[in-house]
Amino acid sequence: MSKKYTLHYFDGRGRGELIRLLFAMKDMSFEDDRIKFEDWPKLKARTPSGQLPYMVIGDKAFGQSIALARFFAKEFGLYGKDNLSQLGIDEILDDVVDFRNFNVKIMFEPDAEKKAELQKKLEEVTGPAFMKKMGKILSDNKTGFLVGNACTVADVALFDIMNGMAMNPDAEKTFSTAPNVKAHMEKIQAIPGIKAWLDKRPTTQF
Repeated sequence: MSKKYTLHYFDGRGRGELIRLLFAMKDMSFEDDRIKFEDWPKLKARTPSGQLPYMVIGDKAFGQSIALARFFAKEFGLYGKDNLSQLGIDEILDDVVDFRNFNVKIMFEPDAEKKAELQKKLEEVTGPAFMKKMGKILSDNKTGFLVGNACTVADVALFDIMNGMAMNPDAEKTFSTAPNVKAHMEKIQAIPGIKAWLDKRPTTQF
């Protein structure tokens, strides 16, 4: 891989962090262009779909964070060994996206009453269901990884969202429902490239 890579995203983890983690894991270099919120309106028209993140590979721009994550997973050998493994990985990636979207919906809900209802559903239904499913996948696979016997983009994606949740005050309550998910998070964050990135990445609000 000799092309130049530039990731364009806000100064936060959010939907751009999975891509950063994949590059970090493989010790691959890229330009991390962190866009200020006040600059976003004038830059929006230049993006592939009016959204962030997007990535410039060589001289061509591509959007959709999960499409990018899948691409780099293939490039870096983090996408499973066969089609069935890749199906399992894709299912988990979609589960993570759904769970993230639910959390983002709560974050941007302007109505206080609706926000409280969504938060209650997250704590009592959506969150426990997600943790239970991820915990079962780990338990059934018996390797410490989600798919196969080595780290894939699915493991990094789950780590990314669990790492964010671990920053919440009630994190221990969340992880108590699936201790093996917490153990998995600790396993992935100990991977040398990921650990090095976590040690140096900027502290951001999201």
